Amino acid sequence: MSKRIERINFTIRKELGTLLSENINDPRFSMMTSITNVDTSPDLSNAKIYVSIFGDENERMSSMEALYSASNRLRILLSKKIKIRKIPKLNFFLDNDLNYSSEMNDLIDNVIYQDNNKSTFSD
Repeated sequence: MSKRIERINFTIRKELGTLLSENINDPRFSMMTSITNVDTSPDLSNAKIYVSIFGDENERMSSMEALYSASNRLRILLSKKIKIRKIPKLNFFLDNDLNYSSEMNDLIDNVIYQDNNKSTFSD
């Protein structure tokens, strides 16, 4: 990936983060949404926006629907913030890495708790 595309990805991620917190008034949208990564195509035609949404499955799905609905508006707002020859089409993808990590931490904590309780009863 070229340095130029890396800078564009960084800038889109930063500006979209601000736009999400200030410009989406959809009740389906969770404010516990963060952009984890942006991957823009070399020709600037498409950008894959990876988002992490804290909450249950229903909250995640409704927030994704709100993002799909707002994608054209966000693209227009982004064009006012970033000066590049072509603003890419925004394609949102759910990034489940943080949720997966949280679930793994919960499982590990549960195993440690059960292990500690077994050792106190065996003494």
